[in-house]
Amino acid sequence: MNSFFISENHILYFALILLRIIAFIFSSAVFSSANINAPVKILFSILLSFTVFSLFQKQVGTLDVVSDQIVLLSAQEVFRGLCIGMITRFFFFAISMSGDLISTSIGLSSAQMYNPMSGAQSNIFEQFQMLLATLVFFALQGHHFMVSALQQSFEIFPVTRIGFHEMAFGGVANLGGLLMEIALKMAAPVVVAIFLVNLMMGILGRTVPQLNVLMTGFSFTLLAGFLVLVVTLPLMISEMSVVAETTGHYLFQFMRSF
Repeated sequence: MNSFFISENHILYFALILLRIIAFIFSSAVFSSANINAPVKILFSILLSFTVFSLFQKQVGTLDVVSDQIVLLSAQEVFRGLCIGMITRFFFFAISMSGDLISTSIGLSSAQMYNPMSGAQSNIFEQFQMLLATLVFFALQGHHFMVSALQQSFEIFPVTRIGFHEMAFGGVANLGGLLMEIALKMAAPVVVAIFLVNLMMGILGRTVPQLNVLMTGFSFTLLAGFLVLVVTLPLMISEMSVVAETTGHYLFQFMRSF
């Protein structure tokens, strides 16, 4: 009968776990999609909370219900969940930046569509990149990795621990610069090809003044962009796998130094 006994400390410990998991679910890469209803996210958070609670319920005795640090612990758990969830989104941030660069270089940046992954308007190339990145993410078992990282976060910094290290956010800033570099590398083949096409059309326009470069240049630019994108698609998928591994490496590095 002792296994069915629920004290105030049990309820408080479960609530703190639930706060971190809800913050993670609503800020992470895949689970925060607008295509998933809020009740489904909340139910999934509760199920994960019960699983984590069964693994770490030995730490319940270290909590003090009447302590004045309950509010601080609650805010800290929400902050930790948000930080872990936002780092998992960096994989899609790099893909989104590369798609935006490709659309701008081709001239299709004004063709906007609703992106359910980000909940905002985005161009068509960014939509294509994000859908492809989602398939690669699930093929690499990224959703299993996210749940595993969330479970290990309770081992690295338990619910009862107060405080964090400010030096951990320095690595996040370095990760942002690295993802910008990766986005430029992924968009480089198309951007360089479009630059060469524009250079060729400029020389052709100076050589043959009767040719309307503005009218014909867009067709050549669009055709060259699509051809280079199709040819370099396997390399882009391989680079997406590298970005996913880099994001996972920085995620665990951040959690160990948090």
